Amino acid sequence: MPRRLRLKKTLPDWVKTTRRLHPDKGVTVWWQDEARLGMQGSVTRVWAPTGTRPRAICQREFEWTYLYGSVEPKTGRVHGLRLPEVSTVAMNLYLADFSKHLDDDEHALMVLDGAAWHKANALTIPANITLLVQPPYSPELNPMELVWGNGERNYFCNRALHTIDDVEHAADRLWILQTQDPHAMRSLCGFEWILSAVS
Repeated sequence: MPRRLRLKKTLPDWVKTTRRLHPDKGVTVWWQDEARLGMQGSVTRVWAPTGTRPRAICQREFEWTYLYGSVEPKTGRVHGLRLPEVSTVAMNLYLADFSKHLDDDEHALMVLDGAAWHKANALTIPANITLLVQPPYSPELNPMELVWGNGERNYFCNRALHTIDDVEHAADRLWILQTQDPHAMRSLCGFEWILSAVS
C-alpha cells in the first residue's frame, strides 16, 4: 500500500487508540501546518481584455513571517499563531499556546508533516496533545494546505508589500478572514475520509 494511502487507512485506529489512552477526555482530531509568507509573493493569473498583456507586481525582497495554524475539520474550529521563524523553539511556543486553548476535558490528536522541528528531541509536547506524523511527500492529505493556498492567492499574489510590518499585517488579515467562518472551514477542510475516521 502506498505510504500516502496508509494514513487514510490507519487514522481511525489512531483515533481509537487515543480515546483508549485518554478515556476521561473527548478526543478531537486537528491538522497542523505552517506557511511562510513574505515580500516575495507569487504572480498569478489575472483577468484582462483579450489581446492585452496584463502587468503584475513581483518583488524580490527576502523578508518573511510564518503562520502556524491548525484546523479541526469536524467542527471548523481553528487556532493560529504568527511567529518569526520555524524552529523547535517556535513549535514549542505554538504547542503551548494551542494547549491552553483546548477545553479542560479535551485531548487533541494533532496530525502534522514530518518537518524536523515536529520531531526534534527538544520538542515539548503538552499532556493534552498527541502528535501523529503524516507520511512524507503527501501535503494533499493535510487540509491546512487548502487554507494556505486560498489565503496566499487572495492576500499575497500580485501585491507589493514594502515592509515586514506590511507582511505581518497581510498575514494576520489572511488568517482572520480565511478562518472566521466555521461553516466555511468545515466545507473546505472536511475531507470525507477524515470525518468518517473521527465519527
